Amino acid sequence: FNQRFNNPHHQENPLKDKLNIALIIGSTRQARLAPKVAQWLHGVASQRADMNVELVDLKAFDLPLFDEKASNLWMPSEDARASAWQEKIGEFDGYLVTVGEYNHSMSGALKNAFDQAYVEWGRKPIGFAGYGGVGGARAVEHARNVAVELQMVPVRTAVQAVPQSSSSLSAETAMAFQSTPDDTSSIGALIASESRPFAE
Repeated sequence: FNQRFNNPHHQENPLKDKLNIALIIGSTRQARLAPKVAQWLHGVASQRADMNVELVDLKAFDLPLFDEKASNLWMPSEDARASAWQEKIGEFDGYLVTVGEYNHSMSGALKNAFDQAYVEWGRKPIGFAGYGGVGGARAVEHARNVAVELQMVPVRTAVQAVPQSSSSLSAETAMAFQSTPDDTSSIGALIASESRPFAE
């Protein structure tokens, strides 16, 4: 079983002093709000001295709907786009993900991105920044369940965001974040503490 979690994209470096964290933009819609949330979160998370935070945009990977014969836990993926995605996420020690709420759940694009890999996610921490109705709380709960099934380590703290106007979620909407500085600091600290044992 442990052999199956041997991530071919992860390079051990016991001397590294910074963790590599992916901040995944979890929506691909034209009118998405996710990049605004991600840029704000990147600015906050990048202030930590113990991690490098890289923006990873799902839209840049043009992932097909999952159509492999099996998860890459069991066999290599055939689609080159899926393999490129696996290689990218395999570079990181942990993840922050923006999660917009669509009909009480995450976007189809984000669920598909989770499904396109398995080995690379395993035994790594993940935190979420939800936005939309009730701060994306229901979507974040669904995303946490998926992360657990992928044998990830979801952190308890999340960042919740709502638009100033409930009548619009367009890309032009200014955001008023309900998270406090303590919330944002906590999610970074938890990811750092959970990532360290697996990165060393």
